[in-house]
Formats: sequence, structure tokens, C-alpha cells
Amino acid sequence: MTEPDLEPHLRWSWLDESDLPELAALREATDYVDDPIERTDLTQLQGLFNAPEANPTRNAAVGRDQTGSVVAYAWGHPRVGEGELRYWLDWAVHPAWTYRSIGVACTTWLRDRGVAWWQEQQAAGIDEPLWLGAHVDEKLTRKVSQMESAGFVAERWFSDMRVWFAEHDPHELPLVVPEGIELVHFEPSLSEAVRAAHNRAFATVPGAQRISRSVWEHVLETTAADVVSSWVALADGSVAGYAISSGQHSETDDALVEGWTEFLGTVPEWRGRGIARAVLTAALRGFADAGLAGAGLGVDADRAEAAFRLFTELGYRSSERLVLMGMRRG
Repeated sequence: MTEPDLEPHLRWSWLDESDLPELAALREATDYVDDPIERTDLTQLQGLFNAPEANPTRNAAVGRDQTGSVVAYAWGHPRVGEGELRYWLDWAVHPAWTYRSIGVACTTWLRDRGVAWWQEQQAAGIDEPLWLGAHVDEKLTRKVSQMESAGFVAERWFSDMRVWFAEHDPHELPLVVPEGIELVHFEPSLSEAVRAAHNRAFATVPGAQRISRSVWEHVLETTAADVVSSWVALADGSVAGYAISSGQHSETDDALVEGWTEFLGTVPEWRGRGIARAVLTAALRGFADAGLAGAGLGVDADRAEAAFRLFTELGYRSSERLVLMGMRRG
């Protein structure tokens, strides 16, 4: 396969696993300038490289300057879900190379690579529509504009919310377990049942995708969800609700400093009975018991009223917003 040709300023080649440390250094430089809500380190890049369906040697390109240093990359992340194929965009350009239209070239190339990947899936007999897009910090107007130039449009907005335990002690929150519910720690034996419950809980949410088993297992593996503070509400042995959490690491070492709830939901027949409050309160207490400074989660602003009320009552406060930029094919 010929080398990728995104634009003329840099020398482009397909991503190799040996490039990941340089990508991590590039992200450190761009994150220092952009101060994004979500940061990416070497461990996360390695997880993405080995993710199901990743095939990075066909979906990711690195750009080098005349000295051979990596100063840009464009990385598409395919996801074969249930009912829809998705192609997530990720790109970065070193601050010294910002104003040369390289970012627009990256998003345009990723759009075209995503469509080509979708066509390959169709040829293999997978007849599902395609969604392409990325979460972008709303404050990073340049990245938003780069996606708009490639034809992407804003679809949804998400707010990060955080609570700091020095200000709100979760042990002062009442932990009320609804009648008929048993609250248990998440463990791998519950994984498939929780995935099924998650897909049921979000079946009616516009834009939500059913999570396949391979993607779900990869997410749990990379977040080490079973060792932080994850809780499952069981009703006669069936999953009624869940809070699956991970930990955010310090920027200076590998120590966990903040808990993060990755998945939170209640199946339809158990809504309105306090299950989300119970599993989230248990998670907050677990984070505090582990010595973490606080916790966070992301909230879909389109469904925010009831969620914001619950989270603010537990001590969470809103911070910055992400915008979901996307487009569809098929």
C-alpha cells in the first residue's frame, strides 16, 4: 500500500507501533497549549493501537518535518457496533505548524479514509450505515472550524461535571438502596449482563449506539473498571442499573487522583426509583475510600435536566463543554 499523502508541508507515512512514543510527546505539546478536557498519554495510545478493528497501519498517518520529527498525525478509529458503523477522528498538529492548513488536511483525509473503510465493510457483507465524527472542546474553535471545513456539523453537546471531596464528603450523602435491589461491586462475571443492560438503557437515546461485546470488553480492559469503584444494582439477579468507573491519573506520575464514571444507566422498567442515585453514591464513597481527591462524569446536554438535578444534589458542578461533530453516510 502506497504511503499516505495528506498535504505537501510534511512527509507522511502509515502509523507504526514504534511511532507511539513520539505521538505521546506530540500530544503532550499540543495538550500543554490547548489544555483540553480529555488528554491522551502513551498508555492510552497503545490501547487504541490494539483496539478491536483498529488496523492503524491503514487508518492512521504520521507527518514528519525535514528533521524527521513527528509534528502531526491523523488517526481514524473504526468501531463495528450493532446497527451502525462508526469512525472516530483524532488528529493533532504541533503548535509550531498550526497555521498551514494541516489540520484541515487531516480532517479531510480522515473523512475520506472513514468512507473508504465503510465501503470495504460493505464489500465484505456488512450492510450498516456509517457515522463519522469526534468530540472537540467547544473552546478549541480552530479544531471545530477544521471539522466544519471537512463537512462535519455540530450534533450534540456534553458537559463535564466534577465534585471535589474536600468540599463535598460523599460519606455525608445518604445511601438509599431501593426496595428489591441488591447493590454489588462490579466483577467480570457481570460484564455481559451489564453490557446488555447498557444497550437497553440507551436504546431510545438519539445518536446512541449499541455497544458490541468486543468494544465493551476493550473499554473495560483499558479502564480497569473492575478495580476502581464500579457498582451494579441487581433485581432478582438481573441488572437494573450500573455505574462503571475508572480512574484519572496524575499528569506527573501514575497515581490515581480522580475517579471517573464511564457508564451510568438504569433499565427502563426501574427508572424513577433512585437506582442511579444509589449506584453513583456508592461509587463516590468508593473513590473517597481509595484516597482520590474527587470524581467526574460527562453529561449529555440534550438530556441534561434530570441528570443535572441528580448530579448537583450529589455535589457535582459543571465545567467545560464538548461538542460532538459528525456526519452520516448510508
